[in-house]
Amino acid sequence: MLHEDRKRILVNFVTLEHSGQKRKNGEDYLSHLLAVARPFQDCKDLVLFAIGLLHDCKEDQNTSDDKIIRCLESAKFSSDEIKDILTAVDLLTKSDDFRSEDIIQYTLDIRENVHAREVKISDISHNLLDLDDGNLKQKYLLQLFILTN
Repeated sequence: MLHEDRKRILVNFVTLEHSGQKRKNGEDYLSHLLAVARPFQDCKDLVLFAIGLLHDCKEDQNTSDDKIIRCLESAKFSSDEIKDILTAVDLLTKSDDFRSEDIIQYTLDIRENVHAREVKISDISHNLLDLDDGNLKQKYLLQLFILTN
């Protein structure tokens, strides 16, 4: 299966999963997912690209592991790649009881996983582009500092 076909399967999946979801600026949420995945679109393997697209599925849409696995299998990811993708997506997913004071440990946990770290840096970088909230900006800058040091 060609890379472009595999990417199309992933994009179609997240388009359906996030259907109707909007960003604070009114754009379709898909624009954020594509922006986060864009730096990884030309990588030899598509693991980072997949994580970039899937990083908010569980947190925002309660997408099940089984549903994600079916998508990844249809895009011909190996079992090892699927494990890596799910591990990173789990690290990037904040729990329902997440508190703002947990942000440092959450970020330290992400930093330990190369895939999650690279995608989170891309996620934060995109979020900073249209951010007006000063407190949130400080949180993102702290996270970037932790992830890159």
